[in-house]
Amino acid sequence: MLPNWIVDQPAGEAVAPPSIGRRTATRFIDRSLRELRHTVQYELQTEHLARLPGFLQSIEPGFKLLIMIAFIALASFNHNMAVMAIMWLISLMLISLSRLPVLRTQILIWGTMPLITLLISLPAALNLLIAGHELLVIYDSGQSAIMFWHWTLPGKIYFSQEGVLAAIRLALRTGLSISAAIMMTMTTPAARLFNSLAVLRVPPYFVMIVEMCYRYMAVLINTSIEIFEARKVRTVGRISPSDGRALFGSSLAALFIRSMRLTEEVYQSMTARGYTGEIQSGLKAPGQSRDWYFLIISLLAIMLLYAGGRIFELKNIFF
Repeated sequence: MLPNWIVDQPAGEAVAPPSIGRRTATRFIDRSLRELRHTVQYELQTEHLARLPGFLQSIEPGFKLLIMIAFIALASFNHNMAVMAIMWLISLMLISLSRLPVLRTQILIWGTMPLITLLISLPAALNLLIAGHELLVIYDSGQSAIMFWHWTLPGKIYFSQEGVLAAIRLALRTGLSISAAIMMTMTTPAARLFNSLAVLRVPPYFVMIVEMCYRYMAVLINTSIEIFEARKVRTVGRISPSDGRALFGSSLAALFIRSMRLTEEVYQSMTARGYTGEIQSGLKAPGQSRDWYFLIISLLAIMLLYAGGRIFELKNIFF
């Protein structure tokens, strides 16, 4: 059957299709496809960087994991800004030696969570919570104190120097911790990264479950891309928000059904290949001498930085 916009045309007039706008698919579908493709692209790029002939890529993952945990612990317990600056320079050196994109990595690290942490913690830098020396006055009533409902507030509200430094320290700790996590994940293939958890005596069954979830997450993402692409080529015009929510729900249901089928197929495939429920431990033989040198030197450097920060703090307290 022909559509009404063709049948109802008077004789002699040109037939024109209905106006459907510049875009033939919904913004929701385009945005979903873009985000899914970005996830797949990021994963492929991470695996590529992890296989480059760089410095951290040549270190055994178990040794790297121990050092990165110690690095995060130092960032968490240290209060000295100079020590944090040295740690940032060390992370830059390691990123450069590992042939990672330095500028893009720094934007990835410092452009999101540390900045958000700083913005969230800035209200706590007011003298309402952390008293100290004036840095930036926000309000000055000219009085020693003012009454606000049932509370007595200081007559001058300002950002204290101590409060701002505390907020900056919190943001720096967040950024340094993310730097360690980024260096670990970008220089270690996924399979070897999961196997390195055996150094921490993580149960093998837990490692197997996490590794399988990670591997088949990529399969489900590709399936999601196929679902949204099939919907996009069949969509003419724009759909309402309610139809978009219905599309999202039906896509989730279809993805869930496919994941259940995939689970059964994976189990049957593992059984056919001799899987009996026993898990082989990912713990390997001790690393090479280069790995031990890296571990010892890194631990010594971390202890020296921690001791230097503590000595500087004690010096400020007593002198």
